[in-house]
Amino acid sequence: MLKPELKAELESLHSQSLAWALGCVGWQQEEGLEVLQSAYLKVIDGSAQFEGRSTLKTWFFSVIRLTAMERKRSSWLRENILRKNYDSGFFDRPQTALDDSTRSLRPQIAKAIKQLSEQQQRLVELVFFHELSLEEAAEIMKIQLGTARTHYQRAKDALAKTLSREDFL
Repeated sequence: MLKPELKAELESLHSQSLAWALGCVGWQQEEGLEVLQSAYLKVIDGSAQFEGRSTLKTWFFSVIRLTAMERKRSSWLRENILRKNYDSGFFDRPQTALDDSTRSLRPQIAKAIKQLSEQQQRLVELVFFHELSLEEAAEIMKIQLGTARTHYQRAKDALAKTLSREDFL
């Protein structure tokens, strides 16, 4: 439950917060609204807590920026690596989700994902396929958030490197 004074301050910042969220996502209205809503939810559920080390506006704008960055990272992974070249057998995704041009790449994607450490595979699955935040994935896996971020970034880097090699595909 939000303290009444925090709620009032956030309400007074709403227009500015929305403008900031839109700016963080290249002025895409739906995406900006999603980012702002996610930022509010982080405040409500306590995953983002104002500790008074800065102004409320600075703190909340940081929450919005980080939320936008998280969404951008997971969106980038979905659009540029996994969704385009998805192996339905590896994550039990229906074959109808793939178009003909990507079906031939499925074995290579599965092979690339299987080369990741088990922890990296689980993080990719939770964040990409189950659309959880890194915070949620870390909680599920019982690891520190920093550890989750490190392994997730390494997984994305490894997949990008592996999938860009001509001898791999």
